[in-house]
Amino acid sequence: MKTWEMIKELTENPKRKYKRVSDGRKFESCSMKISDGQLVDYYISGIAKNGSECISLNDEWELIPQEVLWQEALSAWVKGVSIIRELGGTSCTFTKNTAFAVSRNELIHGKWYIE
Repeated sequence: MKTWEMIKELTENPKRKYKRVSDGRKFESCSMKISDGQLVDYYISGIAKNGSECISLNDEWELIPQEVLWQEALSAWVKGVSIIRELGGTSCTFTKNTAFAVSRNELIHGKWYIE
């Protein structure tokens, strides 16, 4: 996603975290000052306000998945949201159209994410 999309998503959900594709640098928490419909100042954690580092409108960003409890992941899946389960170095994505069974081992030892 482009920079404007990342900033838009951060304003809608400030708990999300992103990394810049070009260097893997992680950013989170965005605040902006808007005056007369114009962006006049912004702050994204990890970016120096003194201008020693900046972001480009052409930067590409990836959402960093945040681990959730399995209960939260399964609840999201029931609502039609795709989820990811990692276990033993493998990753499985379950979409709203995926039927699956979950073992006790997966619940206890798996890492769960909501897409």
